[in-house]
Amino acid sequence: MSMYGTACSFFRKRSLHSALPRFVRISIGASCFLAFSLFAQTVETVKVVSKPVSRSIKLPGELLPFESVEVFARVSGFVDSIRVDRGSVVKKGDLLAEISAPELKAQRAEAHSKAEALKAQQNEAALRVSTEQATLARMQEAAKTPGAIAQNDIDVARKNIEAAQAGLRAIG
Repeated sequence: MSMYGTACSFFRKRSLHSALPRFVRISIGASCFLAFSLFAQTVETVKVVSKPVSRSIKLPGELLPFESVEVFARVSGFVDSIRVDRGSVVKKGDLLAEISAPELKAQRAEAHSKAEALKAQQNEAALRVSTEQATLARMQEAAKTPGAIAQNDIDVARKNIEAAQAGLRAIG
């Protein structure tokens, strides 16, 4: 309660009211009414409701990555597909992109055909060794008969076997 309200209620008491002259009582009453009307305000009230506070502020800024890595392809070629987006978390061994390399495919086919040719040469050299060994065995069997095969032919057959074995070792 204000100071004027207290004074007004003090002077309204019955014992003081009768003791004061009438014009004093009127002036005190008028001043109390005037003071009360000057300081009296109407207040509008609302019910308090709990709500989350949300405030957004737009500020300029720059985001930097916590960690960055440069990635290089092992071969040159054309990118067919990209399997991850910028900012994705990846682990060692994850497929990031698919690259098609026509030159690499041609080189691979060429290497495959060379490997097949080398296998064929090895088989041919092994066959030659076994053929020369079979020839030497027949010559030695025929040499048991006196005068059928000359010793020089048997020596040539042995040298042919050694040459075939050296060729086989060189290939493979």
